[in-house]
Amino acid sequence: MKRLLTLVTASLTATALLLGASPAQSNELAELVALEDPTSGGWIGVDFIEAEYFGTSLLEAGNAKSESNYDDWRTVLCDSVADPKCQIPDYHFNATAIFSPCTTSITTNCVESVNATLADGTQVTGKVKRLWNPQGEYKGDSLLGIPDGGQASTWTLTGTNTNISDEYVLMAGVRGGMPIPQVGTQINEWNKFQGRLFAYFQPVKEISGNFQDPKMVLFPRGTGGIGVGGGLAHQQGCFMNDVTTCAQKRSFPLDVTYSLSMRFERPISPWLNGRVVDPSITFAEKANGASTVTITAKPMRVPEVGGYIKWSETPEWMKAKYPSGTGGTARTPDGFTTKNLDTRILKVGAGSAGTRAIKEFQDWIPFLQDKPFAMKTYWNVKAITDEPSQKMRECAQNRFAGIVSSNAAVFSSGAPSWNIERETLDYTVGAPHYDTEGKLLTGQYVLSMRSDVARCIYGFSAAPISARVEIASEDGSPNLVTTVINENPKTGMLTLNASGFHYSTPQLSVKFLQEKTVAPTPTPTPSATPKAMTVKKITCVKGKLKKTIKGINPRCPSGYKKS
Repeated sequence: MKRLLTLVTASLTATALLLGASPAQSNELAELVALEDPTSGGWIGVDFIEAEYFGTSLLEAGNAKSESNYDDWRTVLCDSVADPKCQIPDYHFNATAIFSPCTTSITTNCVESVNATLADGTQVTGKVKRLWNPQGEYKGDSLLGIPDGGQASTWTLTGTNTNISDEYVLMAGVRGGMPIPQVGTQINEWNKFQGRLFAYFQPVKEISGNFQDPKMVLFPRGTGGIGVGGGLAHQQGCFMNDVTTCAQKRSFPLDVTYSLSMRFERPISPWLNGRVVDPSITFAEKANGASTVTITAKPMRVPEVGGYIKWSETPEWMKAKYPSGTGGTARTPDGFTTKNLDTRILKVGAGSAGTRAIKEFQDWIPFLQDKPFAMKTYWNVKAITDEPSQKMRECAQNRFAGIVSSNAAVFSSGAPSWNIERETLDYTVGAPHYDTEGKLLTGQYVLSMRSDVARCIYGFSAAPISARVEIASEDGSPNLVTTVINENPKTGMLTLNASGFHYSTPQLSVKFLQEKTVAPTPTPTPSATPKAMTVKKITCVKGKLKKTIKGINPRCPSGYKKS
Protein backbone atom coordinates (compact mmCIF):
# COMPACT_ATOMS: atom_id res chain seq x y z
CA MET A 1 0.00 0.00 0.00
CA LYS A 2 1.45 3.36 -0.95
CA ARG A 3 2.00 5.85 1.83
CA LEU A 4 0.63 9.36 1.49
CA LEU A 5 2.80 11.13 4.05
CA THR A 6 6.48 10.40 3.47
CA LEU A 7 8.32 12.84 5.69
CA VAL A 8 11.70 14.05 4.45
CA THR A 9 14.41 13.23 6.98
CA ALA A 10 17.21 15.15 5.26
CA SER A 11 17.97 18.66 6.47
CA LEU A 12 15.72 21.25 4.85
CA THR A 13 17.29 24.65 4.34
CA ALA A 14 14.06 26.32 3.20
CA THR A 15 12.14 28.27 5.77
CA ALA A 16 8.39 27.77 6.03
CA LEU A 17 6.54 30.99 6.73
CA LEU A 18 3.44 30.29 8.82
CA LEU A 19 2.04 33.64 9.87
CA GLY A 20 -0.99 34.32 12.03
CA ALA A 21 -1.13 30.80 13.41
CA SER A 22 -1.15 31.29 17.16
CA PRO A 23 -1.93 28.03 19.00
CA ALA A 24 -4.01 29.96 21.53
CA GLN A 25 -6.70 31.00 19.04
CA SER A 26 -10.28 30.89 20.22
CA ASN A 27 -12.84 29.28 17.95
CA GLU A 28 -14.05 32.75 17.06
CA LEU A 29 -10.67 34.10 15.98
CA ALA A 30 -9.65 30.87 14.25
CA GLU A 31 -12.16 31.57 11.50
CA LEU A 32 -10.31 34.77 10.60
CA VAL A 33 -6.77 33.39 10.52
CA ALA A 34 -5.21 33.60 7.07
CA LEU A 35 -1.71 33.16 5.72
CA GLU A 36 -0.12 36.59 5.81
CA ASP A 37 1.84 37.55 2.72
CA PRO A 38 5.60 38.10 3.03
CA THR A 39 6.62 41.75 3.02
CA SER A 40 9.65 41.30 0.76
CA GLY A 41 9.88 39.70 -2.69
CA GLY A 42 11.01 36.21 -3.57
CA TRP A 43 8.58 33.74 -1.95
CA ILE A 44 6.54 30.79 -3.20
CA GLY A 45 3.54 29.66 -1.16
CA VAL A 46 0.73 27.15 -1.22
CA ASP A 47 -2.56 26.54 0.49
CA PHE A 48 -4.89 23.55 0.54
CA ILE A 49 -8.04 25.54 1.15
CA GLU A 50 -11.47 25.07 -0.35
CA ALA A 51 -10.99 28.13 -2.52
CA GLU A 52 -14.10 27.83 -4.67
CA TYR A 53 -15.93 30.66 -2.93
CA PHE A 54 -17.02 33.46 -5.22
CA GLY A 55 -19.03 36.61 -4.77
CA THR A 56 -21.07 36.63 -7.97
CA SER A 57 -22.46 34.36 -10.62
CA LEU A 58 -20.25 34.15 -13.70
CA LEU A 59 -20.63 33.19 -17.35
CA GLU A 60 -17.50 33.11 -19.50
CA ALA A 61 -16.40 31.81 -22.88
CA GLY A 62 -12.87 30.46 -23.07
CA ASN A 63 -10.48 28.18 -24.90
CA ALA A 64 -8.47 26.92 -21.90
CA LYS A 65 -8.00 23.16 -22.09
CA SER A 66 -4.91 22.77 -19.93
CA GLU A 67 -3.78 24.42 -16.71
CA SER A 68 -0.19 24.54 -17.90
CA ASN A 69 -0.64 26.37 -21.20
CA TYR A 70 -1.35 29.82 -19.76
CA ASP A 71 0.20 31.76 -22.65
CA ASP A 72 -2.54 30.54 -25.00
CA TRP A 73 -5.51 31.22 -22.71
CA ARG A 74 -8.25 33.45 -24.10
CA THR A 75 -11.33 34.36 -22.08
CA VAL A 76 -14.42 36.52 -22.72
CA LEU A 77 -16.99 37.53 -20.08
CA CYS A 78 -20.61 37.04 -21.20
CA ASP A 79 -23.81 38.86 -20.23
CA SER A 80 -25.96 35.96 -21.45
CA VAL A 81 -25.74 32.70 -23.34
CA ALA A 82 -26.89 34.63 -26.44
CA ASP A 83 -24.22 37.35 -26.05
CA PRO A 84 -22.82 37.86 -29.61
CA LYS A 85 -19.23 38.38 -28.44
CA CYS A 86 -19.27 34.91 -26.87
CA GLN A 87 -20.33 32.93 -29.96
CA ILE A 88 -16.79 31.74 -30.74
CA PRO A 89 -16.09 28.41 -32.50
CA ASP A 90 -14.15 25.84 -30.43
CA TYR A 91 -14.67 27.82 -27.23
CA HIS A 92 -16.49 26.55 -24.14
CA PHE A 93 -19.08 28.15 -21.91
CA ASN A 94 -18.06 27.98 -18.23
CA ALA A 95 -20.78 28.98 -15.81
CA THR A 96 -21.06 29.44 -12.07
CA ALA A 97 -24.77 29.81 -11.37
CA ILE A 98 -25.48 30.90 -7.80
CA PHE A 99 -29.10 30.13 -6.93
CA SER A 100 -31.26 32.91 -5.52
CA PRO A 101 -34.03 32.09 -2.99
CA CYS A 102 -37.19 30.74 -4.65
CA THR A 103 -39.98 33.25 -5.26
CA THR A 104 -43.21 33.37 -7.24
CA SER A 105 -41.12 34.37 -10.27
CA ILE A 106 -38.09 32.12 -9.57
CA THR A 107 -39.54 28.64 -9.24
CA THR A 108 -36.66 26.37 -10.26
CA ASN A 109 -32.87 26.40 -9.90
CA CYS A 110 -33.37 28.18 -6.60
CA VAL A 111 -33.04 27.81 -2.82
CA GLU A 112 -36.29 26.63 -1.29
CA SER A 113 -35.43 26.81 2.42
CA VAL A 114 -32.71 26.91 5.08
CA ASN A 115 -33.58 25.51 8.52
CA ALA A 116 -31.87 24.28 11.67
CA THR A 117 -32.42 21.91 14.58
CA LEU A 118 -30.86 22.74 17.94
CA ALA A 119 -29.29 20.14 20.21
CA ASP A 120 -32.48 20.05 22.34
CA GLY A 121 -34.64 19.37 19.26
CA THR A 122 -35.93 22.92 18.79
CA GLN A 123 -36.72 23.65 15.12
CA VAL A 124 -35.64 27.00 13.63
CA THR A 125 -36.92 28.29 10.29
CA GLY A 126 -34.51 30.47 8.34
CA LYS A 127 -35.56 33.84 6.94
CA VAL A 128 -33.89 35.66 4.04
CA LYS A 129 -32.26 38.88 5.24
CA ARG A 130 -30.55 40.10 2.05
CA LEU A 131 -29.14 39.22 -1.37
CA TRP A 132 -25.60 39.94 -2.62
CA ASN A 133 -24.03 41.34 -5.78
CA PRO A 134 -26.50 41.46 -8.69
CA GLN A 135 -23.69 42.60 -11.02
CA GLY A 136 -22.81 38.97 -11.75
CA GLU A 137 -26.29 37.92 -12.86
CA TYR A 138 -26.62 36.56 -16.39
CA LYS A 139 -29.36 35.00 -18.51
CA GLY A 140 -29.03 31.28 -19.08
CA ASP A 141 -30.74 28.93 -21.53
CA SER A 142 -33.01 26.08 -20.44
CA LEU A 143 -32.62 24.27 -23.78
CA LEU A 144 -28.85 24.10 -23.22
CA GLY A 145 -29.34 23.33 -19.52
CA ILE A 146 -27.50 26.49 -18.36
CA PRO A 147 -29.34 28.01 -15.36
CA ASP A 148 -29.73 31.75 -14.87
CA GLY A 149 -27.06 33.29 -12.68
CA GLY A 150 -28.57 34.52 -9.41
CA GLN A 151 -27.35 35.95 -6.09
CA ALA A 152 -25.94 34.63 -2.84
CA SER A 153 -28.16 35.18 0.19
CA THR A 154 -27.93 35.92 3.92
CA TRP A 155 -30.30 33.93 6.17
CA THR A 156 -31.22 34.58 9.80
CA LEU A 157 -31.59 31.49 12.02
CA THR A 158 -32.55 32.99 15.36
CA GLY A 159 -31.11 31.28 18.44
CA THR A 160 -28.77 28.91 16.63
CA ASN A 161 -25.47 30.69 17.34
CA THR A 162 -26.46 33.38 19.84
CA ASN A 163 -23.05 34.17 21.33
CA ILE A 164 -21.40 34.51 17.93
CA SER A 165 -23.84 35.17 15.04
CA ASP A 166 -27.29 34.02 14.00
CA GLU A 167 -26.71 35.21 10.42
CA TYR A 168 -25.43 32.88 7.72
CA VAL A 169 -24.41 33.41 4.09
CA LEU A 170 -25.33 30.72 1.57
CA MET A 171 -23.56 30.32 -1.76
CA ALA A 172 -25.25 27.41 -3.50
CA GLY A 173 -25.99 26.42 -7.07
CA VAL A 174 -24.23 24.64 -9.91
CA ARG A 175 -21.08 25.17 -11.92
CA GLY A 176 -19.76 23.49 -15.05
CA GLY A 177 -19.24 23.88 -18.75
CA MET A 178 -20.11 22.81 -22.29
CA PRO A 179 -18.87 23.44 -25.86
CA ILE A 180 -20.44 26.57 -27.34
CA PRO A 181 -22.98 25.25 -29.86
CA GLN A 182 -22.65 26.52 -33.40
CA VAL A 183 -25.36 26.81 -36.07
CA GLY A 184 -26.70 23.36 -36.90
CA THR A 185 -25.49 21.68 -33.68
CA GLN A 186 -27.92 19.07 -32.41
CA ILE A 187 -28.43 19.47 -28.64
CA ASN A 188 -28.97 16.31 -26.60
CA GLU A 189 -28.33 15.04 -23.08
CA TRP A 190 -24.71 14.22 -23.93
CA ASN A 191 -23.60 17.69 -25.04
CA LYS A 192 -25.77 19.83 -22.75
CA PHE A 193 -24.35 21.87 -19.88
CA GLN A 194 -23.07 19.55 -17.17
CA GLY A 195 -23.68 21.42 -13.92
CA ARG A 196 -22.23 20.22 -10.62
CA LEU A 197 -23.91 21.07 -7.33
CA PHE A 198 -22.14 23.20 -4.72
CA ALA A 199 -23.40 24.51 -1.38
CA TYR A 200 -21.21 26.62 0.92
CA PHE A 201 -22.76 27.84 4.17
CA GLN A 202 -21.12 29.97 6.88
CA PRO A 203 -22.00 32.03 9.98
CA VAL A 204 -21.05 35.66 9.38
CA LYS A 205 -20.99 39.06 11.01
CA GLU A 206 -21.38 42.11 8.77
CA ILE A 207 -18.80 44.88 9.08
CA SER A 208 -18.55 48.13 7.15
CA GLY A 209 -15.54 49.40 5.21
CA ASN A 210 -14.01 49.64 1.75
CA PHE A 211 -13.66 46.30 -0.02
CA GLN A 212 -12.78 45.15 -3.51
CA ASP A 213 -15.61 44.62 -5.97
CA PRO A 214 -16.19 40.83 -6.05
CA LYS A 215 -17.21 40.82 -9.72
CA MET A 216 -14.71 38.71 -11.67
CA VAL A 217 -12.54 40.54 -14.24
CA LEU A 218 -10.02 39.61 -16.92
CA PHE A 219 -6.36 39.25 -15.93
CA PRO A 220 -3.17 38.53 -17.92
CA ARG A 221 -1.78 34.99 -17.69
CA GLY A 222 1.76 34.08 -18.69
CA THR A 223 2.88 35.83 -21.89
CA GLY A 224 -0.19 37.08 -23.72
CA GLY A 225 -2.75 34.83 -22.05
CA ILE A 226 -6.02 36.14 -20.62
CA GLY A 227 -7.85 34.50 -17.71
CA VAL A 228 -10.40 35.42 -15.06
CA GLY A 229 -9.43 36.74 -11.64
CA GLY A 230 -10.57 38.87 -8.74
CA GLY A 231 -13.33 37.88 -6.40
CA LEU A 232 -13.92 38.20 -2.69
CA ALA A 233 -11.83 39.96 -0.04
CA HIS A 234 -10.60 36.70 1.53
CA GLN A 235 -7.62 38.32 3.19
CA GLN A 236 -10.01 40.37 5.32
CA GLY A 237 -11.92 37.29 6.40
CA CYS A 238 -14.89 37.97 4.08
CA PHE A 239 -16.99 34.96 3.19
CA MET A 240 -19.02 37.40 1.08
CA ASN A 241 -18.68 41.11 0.42
CA ASP A 242 -19.66 44.03 -1.76
CA VAL A 243 -17.69 47.29 -1.96
CA THR A 244 -18.95 48.65 1.38
CA THR A 245 -19.88 45.58 3.45
CA CYS A 246 -18.02 42.42 4.44
CA ALA A 247 -19.82 39.32 5.74
CA GLN A 248 -16.91 38.25 7.91
CA LYS A 249 -16.63 34.58 8.85
CA ARG A 250 -17.59 33.33 12.29
CA SER A 251 -17.49 29.84 13.77
CA PHE A 252 -20.26 27.23 13.75
CA PRO A 253 -21.81 25.62 16.81
CA LEU A 254 -20.93 21.96 16.20
CA ASP A 255 -24.07 20.58 17.88
CA VAL A 256 -26.61 22.26 15.56
CA THR A 257 -27.99 20.42 12.52
CA TYR A 258 -28.60 22.53 9.39
CA SER A 259 -30.93 21.65 6.55
CA LEU A 260 -30.81 23.10 3.02
CA SER A 261 -33.44 22.45 0.34
CA MET A 262 -32.77 23.35 -3.31
CA ARG A 263 -34.79 22.96 -6.51
CA PHE A 264 -33.01 21.70 -9.61
CA GLU A 265 -34.23 21.68 -13.19
CA ARG A 266 -31.84 18.85 -14.15
CA PRO A 267 -30.58 15.74 -12.29
CA ILE A 268 -27.64 16.30 -9.95
CA SER A 269 -24.41 14.31 -9.95
CA PRO A 270 -24.61 10.79 -8.50
CA TRP A 271 -21.80 11.39 -5.98
CA LEU A 272 -21.07 14.26 -3.58
CA ASN A 273 -18.35 15.01 -1.08
CA GLY A 274 -18.53 17.34 1.85
CA ARG A 275 -17.26 18.88 5.03
CA VAL A 276 -20.18 17.80 7.18
CA VAL A 277 -20.97 15.40 10.02
CA ASP A 278 -23.87 12.90 9.93
CA PRO A 279 -25.05 13.88 6.42
CA SER A 280 -28.51 12.90 5.20
CA ILE A 281 -29.74 13.62 1.66
CA THR A 282 -33.29 13.16 0.42
CA PHE A 283 -34.94 13.69 -2.96
CA ALA A 284 -38.39 14.61 -4.15
CA GLU A 285 -38.24 13.72 -7.84
CA LYS A 286 -40.43 15.53 -10.34
CA ALA A 287 -41.09 15.28 -14.07
CA ASN A 288 -38.33 15.57 -16.71
CA GLY A 289 -35.48 15.07 -14.26
CA ALA A 290 -36.36 18.00 -11.99
CA SER A 291 -36.07 17.47 -8.24
CA THR A 292 -35.99 19.05 -4.81
CA VAL A 293 -32.86 18.02 -2.90
CA THR A 294 -32.60 18.38 0.88
CA ILE A 295 -29.18 18.16 2.56
CA THR A 296 -29.15 17.82 6.35
CA ALA A 297 -25.95 17.68 8.44
CA LYS A 298 -23.88 19.12 11.28
CA PRO A 299 -20.77 21.27 10.68
CA MET A 300 -17.23 19.85 10.76
CA ARG A 301 -13.92 21.20 12.08
CA VAL A 302 -11.16 20.92 9.45
CA PRO A 303 -7.42 21.72 9.39
CA GLU A 304 -6.33 24.48 7.01
CA VAL A 305 -2.84 23.89 5.68
CA GLY A 306 -0.50 26.28 3.88
CA GLY A 307 2.65 28.34 4.08
CA TYR A 308 5.45 30.12 2.19
CA ILE A 309 9.02 29.09 1.32
CA LYS A 310 11.73 31.60 0.42
CA TRP A 311 12.45 31.16 -3.32
CA SER A 312 16.23 31.41 -2.98
CA GLU A 313 16.24 28.51 -0.47
CA THR A 314 13.73 26.31 -2.30
CA PRO A 315 15.04 22.95 -3.59
CA GLU A 316 15.54 22.84 -7.36
CA TRP A 317 12.99 20.05 -7.84
CA MET A 318 10.32 22.29 -6.28
CA LYS A 319 11.39 25.40 -8.19
CA ALA A 320 10.82 23.47 -11.41
CA LYS A 321 7.14 23.10 -10.52
CA TYR A 322 6.45 26.84 -10.48
CA PRO A 323 7.96 28.57 -13.53
CA SER A 324 7.03 32.03 -14.79
CA GLY A 325 3.31 32.29 -15.51
CA THR A 326 2.29 29.70 -12.97
CA GLY A 327 -1.30 30.08 -11.81
CA GLY A 328 -2.30 30.97 -8.29
CA THR A 329 -2.73 34.21 -6.39
CA ALA A 330 -0.17 36.84 -7.36
CA ARG A 331 0.88 38.92 -4.36
CA THR A 332 3.05 41.28 -6.46
CA PRO A 333 1.82 43.29 -9.49
CA ASP A 334 3.87 41.25 -11.95
CA GLY A 335 3.42 37.92 -10.18
CA PHE A 336 2.01 36.14 -13.24
CA THR A 337 4.27 37.67 -15.86
CA THR A 338 7.71 38.37 -14.39
CA LYS A 339 10.74 36.32 -15.45
CA ASN A 340 12.67 37.41 -12.35
CA LEU A 341 11.31 34.92 -9.85
CA ASP A 342 13.60 36.25 -7.09
CA THR A 343 11.18 39.19 -6.76
CA ARG A 344 7.89 37.34 -7.27
CA ILE A 345 5.48 36.50 -4.45
CA LEU A 346 3.04 33.83 -5.52
CA LYS A 347 0.66 31.60 -3.60
CA VAL A 348 -0.49 28.46 -5.40
CA GLY A 349 -3.98 27.33 -4.57
CA ALA A 350 -3.66 23.54 -4.62
CA GLY A 351 -7.22 22.97 -3.46
CA SER A 352 -8.27 20.14 -1.19
CA ALA A 353 -9.58 17.47 -3.54
CA GLY A 354 -8.04 15.36 -6.26
CA THR A 355 -4.78 13.87 -7.46
CA ARG A 356 -3.04 17.25 -7.83
CA ALA A 357 -3.94 18.36 -4.31
CA ILE A 358 -2.67 15.08 -2.84
CA LYS A 359 0.60 15.24 -4.78
CA GLU A 360 1.19 18.89 -3.80
CA PHE A 361 0.45 17.96 -0.19
CA GLN A 362 3.08 15.20 -0.28
CA ASP A 363 5.65 17.68 -1.57
CA TRP A 364 4.84 20.54 0.80
CA ILE A 365 3.98 19.02 4.19
CA PRO A 366 7.61 18.48 5.28
CA PHE A 367 8.17 22.23 4.86
CA LEU A 368 5.10 23.15 6.91
CA GLN A 369 5.96 21.64 10.30
CA ASP A 370 3.46 18.80 9.74
CA LYS A 371 0.59 20.86 11.16
CA PRO A 372 -2.08 23.32 9.94
CA PHE A 373 -2.00 27.06 10.41
CA ALA A 374 -5.63 27.03 11.63
CA MET A 375 -8.55 24.77 12.52
CA LYS A 376 -11.81 26.07 11.04
CA THR A 377 -15.45 25.04 10.92
CA TYR A 378 -17.18 24.17 7.65
CA TRP A 379 -20.57 23.17 6.29
CA ASN A 380 -20.28 22.51 2.60
CA VAL A 381 -21.20 19.93 0.00
CA LYS A 382 -20.23 19.71 -3.67
CA ALA A 383 -20.48 17.31 -6.57
CA ILE A 384 -17.68 14.88 -7.32
CA THR A 385 -16.11 15.33 -10.74
CA ASP A 386 -14.12 12.11 -11.17
CA GLU A 387 -15.91 9.20 -12.81
CA PRO A 388 -16.43 6.21 -10.51
CA SER A 389 -15.79 2.66 -11.69
CA GLN A 390 -17.96 1.07 -14.36
CA LYS A 391 -19.57 -1.19 -11.79
CA MET A 392 -20.49 1.72 -9.54
CA ARG A 393 -21.88 3.71 -12.49
CA GLU A 394 -24.05 0.78 -13.52
CA CYS A 395 -25.36 0.34 -9.99
CA ALA A 396 -26.04 4.08 -9.50
CA GLN A 397 -28.01 4.31 -12.79
CA ASN A 398 -27.20 8.04 -13.11
CA ARG A 399 -29.17 8.90 -9.97
CA PHE A 400 -27.89 10.21 -6.65
CA ALA A 401 -25.79 7.40 -5.16
CA GLY A 402 -23.99 8.72 -2.11
CA ILE A 403 -21.81 11.22 -0.26
CA VAL A 404 -18.31 11.00 1.20
CA SER A 405 -17.24 13.35 3.99
CA SER A 406 -13.88 13.71 5.72
CA ASN A 407 -12.01 16.19 7.91
CA ALA A 408 -8.77 15.48 6.01
CA ALA A 409 -6.82 18.41 4.57
CA VAL A 410 -6.77 16.71 1.15
CA PHE A 411 -8.77 13.81 -0.18
CA SER A 412 -9.81 11.97 -3.34
CA SER A 413 -12.04 14.09 -5.54
CA GLY A 414 -13.95 11.11 -6.83
CA ALA A 415 -16.26 8.54 -5.34
CA PRO A 416 -14.60 5.69 -3.42
CA SER A 417 -12.84 3.48 -5.96
CA TRP A 418 -13.88 -0.15 -6.28
CA ASN A 419 -11.01 -2.56 -5.64
CA ILE A 420 -11.98 -5.68 -7.58
CA GLU A 421 -9.42 -7.99 -5.99
CA ARG A 422 -10.07 -7.04 -2.37
CA GLU A 423 -13.74 -6.12 -2.84
CA THR A 424 -13.21 -2.87 -0.94
CA LEU A 425 -14.21 0.74 -1.49
CA ASP A 426 -10.94 2.70 -1.23
CA TYR A 427 -10.59 6.41 -0.53
CA THR A 428 -7.38 8.44 -0.21
CA VAL A 429 -7.03 11.04 2.55
CA GLY A 430 -4.20 13.13 3.92
CA ALA A 431 -3.68 15.60 6.73
CA PRO A 432 -0.92 16.74 9.07
CA HIS A 433 -0.25 14.49 12.00
CA TYR A 434 -0.89 17.34 14.44
CA ASP A 435 -3.36 20.16 15.01
CA THR A 436 -2.43 23.78 15.75
CA GLU A 437 -1.72 22.93 19.40
CA GLY A 438 0.58 20.02 18.56
CA LYS A 439 -1.95 17.33 19.49
CA LEU A 440 -2.51 14.31 17.28
CA LEU A 441 -5.21 15.08 14.75
CA THR A 442 -8.13 12.66 14.95
CA GLY A 443 -9.70 11.57 11.70
CA GLN A 444 -13.35 11.43 10.70
CA TYR A 445 -14.71 9.63 7.64
CA VAL A 446 -18.32 9.17 6.58
CA LEU A 447 -19.56 7.09 3.65
CA SER A 448 -23.31 7.32 3.08
CA MET A 449 -24.71 5.57 0.03
CA ARG A 450 -27.97 4.21 -1.28
CA SER A 451 -28.61 0.76 0.14
CA ASP A 452 -29.57 -0.62 -3.24
CA VAL A 453 -26.28 0.64 -4.75
CA ALA A 454 -24.24 -1.10 -2.03
CA ARG A 455 -26.21 -4.30 -2.51
CA CYS A 456 -25.82 -4.08 -6.28
CA ILE A 457 -22.02 -3.66 -6.03
CA TYR A 458 -21.63 -6.64 -3.72
CA GLY A 459 -24.51 -8.74 -4.97
CA PHE A 460 -26.08 -8.72 -1.51
CA SER A 461 -29.60 -9.68 -0.58
CA ALA A 462 -31.97 -7.57 1.51
CA ALA A 463 -30.48 -9.03 4.73
CA PRO A 464 -28.60 -6.69 7.14
CA ILE A 465 -25.15 -5.41 6.13
CA SER A 466 -22.07 -4.92 8.32
CA ALA A 467 -18.71 -3.34 7.45
CA ARG A 468 -14.99 -3.59 8.10
CA VAL A 469 -12.65 -0.57 7.87
CA GLU A 470 -8.93 -1.16 7.26
CA ILE A 471 -6.45 1.59 8.12
CA ALA A 472 -2.68 0.94 8.14
CA SER A 473 -0.49 3.41 10.02
CA GLU A 474 2.57 4.83 8.33
CA ASP A 475 4.80 3.46 11.10
CA GLY A 476 3.01 0.11 11.16
CA SER A 477 1.25 0.72 14.49
CA PRO A 478 -2.44 -0.16 14.68
CA ASN A 479 -5.11 2.48 14.43
CA LEU A 480 -8.02 2.19 16.81
CA VAL A 481 -11.08 2.93 14.73
CA THR A 482 -14.63 3.31 15.94
CA THR A 483 -17.01 2.17 13.23
CA VAL A 484 -20.77 2.65 13.27
CA ILE A 485 -22.99 1.47 10.43
CA ASN A 486 -26.67 2.24 10.12
CA GLU A 487 -29.26 1.46 7.47
CA ASN A 488 -32.34 3.67 7.32
CA PRO A 489 -35.26 2.00 5.51
CA LYS A 490 -37.14 5.33 5.32
CA THR A 491 -34.42 7.13 3.34
CA GLY A 492 -32.96 4.02 1.70
CA MET A 493 -29.45 5.09 2.79
CA LEU A 494 -26.66 3.01 4.32
CA THR A 495 -24.25 5.13 6.42
CA LEU A 496 -20.83 4.20 7.77
CA ASN A 497 -19.02 6.43 10.29
CA ALA A 498 -15.34 5.76 11.00
CA SER A 499 -13.59 7.93 13.59
CA GLY A 500 -10.75 7.94 16.08
CA PHE A 501 -7.92 7.18 13.64
CA HIS A 502 -4.84 9.34 13.09
CA TYR A 503 -3.65 10.79 9.80
CA SER A 504 -0.64 8.62 9.14
CA THR A 505 -2.33 6.64 6.38
CA PRO A 506 -3.09 7.28 2.74
CA GLN A 507 -6.13 5.12 2.26
CA LEU A 508 -9.24 3.96 4.02
CA SER A 509 -10.58 0.64 2.75
CA VAL A 510 -14.19 -0.21 3.53
CA LYS A 511 -15.53 -3.69 2.95
CA PHE A 512 -19.22 -4.30 3.37
CA LEU A 513 -20.13 -7.74 4.65
CA GLN A 514 -23.23 -9.83 4.85
CA GLU A 515 -23.64 -13.18 6.48
CA LYS A 516 -24.59 -15.80 3.98
CA THR A 517 -28.09 -17.00 4.58
CA VAL A 518 -28.03 -20.77 4.92
CA ALA A 519 -31.38 -22.43 4.40
CA PRO A 520 -32.11 -24.61 7.46
CA THR A 521 -32.18 -28.36 6.86
CA PRO A 522 -35.82 -29.38 7.11
CA THR A 523 -36.60 -31.63 10.06
CA PRO A 524 -38.04 -34.90 8.76
CA THR A 525 -41.71 -35.29 9.55
CA PRO A 526 -41.92 -38.31 11.85
CA SER A 527 -43.94 -41.21 10.49
CA ALA A 528 -47.16 -41.98 12.25
CA THR A 529 -46.77 -44.84 14.72
CA PRO A 530 -48.82 -47.76 13.36
CA LYS A 531 -51.67 -48.77 15.53
CA ALA A 532 -51.45 -52.21 17.14
CA MET A 533 -53.25 -54.81 14.95
CA THR A 534 -55.26 -57.75 16.38
CA VAL A 535 -55.29 -61.10 14.59
CA LYS A 536 -58.82 -62.47 14.37
CA LYS A 537 -60.10 -65.98 13.79
CA ILE A 538 -63.34 -67.09 12.10
CA THR A 539 -64.92 -70.47 11.23
CA CYS A 540 -66.21 -71.02 7.73
CA VAL A 541 -68.48 -73.97 6.69
CA LYS A 542 -69.53 -75.56 3.39
CA GLY A 543 -71.94 -78.43 3.95
CA LYS A 544 -70.07 -80.84 6.24
CA LEU A 545 -66.69 -79.07 5.62
CA LYS A 546 -65.27 -76.63 8.13
CA LYS A 547 -62.27 -74.26 7.87
CA THR A 548 -60.70 -71.95 10.43
CA ILE A 549 -59.44 -68.65 8.89
CA LYS A 550 -56.98 -66.33 10.73
CA GLY A 551 -55.96 -62.81 9.80
CA ILE A 552 -56.25 -59.08 10.46
CA ASN A 553 -59.46 -58.96 8.50
CA PRO A 554 -60.31 -62.65 7.77
CA ARG A 555 -62.87 -63.57 5.10
CA CYS A 556 -64.42 -66.87 4.13
CA PRO A 557 -63.31 -68.45 0.83
CA SER A 558 -65.73 -68.59 -2.06
CA GLY A 559 -68.52 -71.10 -1.38
CA TYR A 560 -67.99 -70.99 2.38
CA LYS A 561 -70.09 -69.20 4.91
CA LYS A 562 -69.11 -67.79 8.21
CA SER A 563 -70.59 -69.92 10.98
